[in-house]
Amino acid sequence: IALKDAKSPQNSDAAPDPINVQNKQYQVEIAEAALTSAQAELEQFLQTSPEIKAPFDGFVTAVNVEGGDVVAKGAVAVTVAANDKFETKIFVSELDIRQVQIGMPATVQVLAAGGALYPATVTAISPTATNQGGVVSYEVAVGLQSTQPILWPA
Repeated sequence: IALKDAKSPQNSDAAPDPINVQNKQYQVEIAEAALTSAQAELEQFLQTSPEIKAPFDGFVTAVNVEGGDVVAKGAVAVTVAANDKFETKIFVSELDIRQVQIGMPATVQVLAAGGALYPATVTAISPTATNQGGVVSYEVAVGLQSTQPILWPA
């Protein structure tokens, strides 16, 4: 005949120790209080730092902040580019800038695409000149109108 130890966990006939039960209940209460506190903290965080969504499909081209940074209102935290809109910046000499107007047609040659030519439009002109190595020029933004080339060089 085998004798069972009253303190052995294998002893299913023994009643649970009331102090153990009370300790476990206290641990559950502490865990529930921690959960409630964490949920309140999360809710406060979500109210002060909402999720930011772009109004269009695209991809992130630059991230200017890191986790934990304080971002001032109006600061650019992330730059997103649209999947269907491509733009490049070019410099136009001060002699030619008078001929350039916003909305006028342009052509962009992409050397990485074998020199293909794409239809484009002037979307912005910098109001101030830039002096690079003694050459005065203006920055001009040119946006592609289509990702289909109009001409492939021979």
